[in-house]
Amino acid sequence: MIEPSNHTLLNKLRDIQLVCIALLLGQFVFAIGIVVAQQTGAWESSSSDPEMMHMLAIVGIAVGAASIPTAYTIRKALWQRGAGEDTTKILQAFFIGNIAFQAVLEGASFLNLTFWLVSGTMLPHVPVFAVLFTIGVTALLRTRVPAD
Repeated sequence: MIEPSNHTLLNKLRDIQLVCIALLLGQFVFAIGIVVAQQTGAWESSSSDPEMMHMLAIVGIAVGAASIPTAYTIRKALWQRGAGEDTTKILQAFFIGNIAFQAVLEGASFLNLTFWLVSGTMLPHVPVFAVLFTIGVTALLRTRVPAD
């Protein structure tokens, strides 16, 4: 691991965190938009078909569950591309790995948020979104760059 020992390296890590925060904010704002649309009556859900709602629940859970190991695997593979290289290449691999990690989780999160909007029911879509969002937030707490 490379410790953020100097100001330049710490600034690079902050840049990565800011990009990831922006990705997370998009999800959060979309969720708030759904709440507002549902509370104001601006959006009517099409939850009249129970088979469709059941299918949305299964797909939402499956995609959410599959995205977690996929995100970690992709991030690790991208990080390993920088292993044994100079600091610049390690930082590039770290940056790309974290963006890919957040993007995979973001896709599954937006899918579940959209299913919530369409179905009008919070379960199971909001808990799946909450888990994915929390994993994305905790990934921001990483302040050490893997060097191996």
